[in-house]
Amino acid sequence: MKFLVHVDSNSYVTGLELTTQENGVIVPDEIYNSQNQNCYKYINGQFIFDDFNKERLETISKNQIDIEILKRNLTNTDYIWNVINEGDHDREYYKDIIEQRHNWRMQIRSLEEQNKILNN
Repeated sequence: MKFLVHVDSNSYVTGLELTTQENGVIVPDEIYNSQNQNCYKYINGQFIFDDFNKERLETISKNQIDIEILKRNLTNTDYIWNVINEGDHDREYYKDIIEQRHNWRMQIRSLEEQNKILNN
């Protein structure tokens, strides 16, 4: 089988498309079956595995999971504002949770910034 190899501006494989065209490329099974196709560069007809890109993509993925957990933590503690607004408790009563929420937001910003840098 032959494929058209789609790459990004840095030559990383972004997709493989089955083709009947003569200019198609025979893709080795270890790349075709790989979960990490985007960790390969395609340069001058050669597939080159890039460990750095694999680590970069794993870090971005882990950061995204951490961001989702932190956002869930914020959502799970949103109730305190209703309790404070209804007058059942004051900010002092929830000061530890309010401080933790601030820390979660700072962590989210930091992880989002790290992902932004890694994506460039």
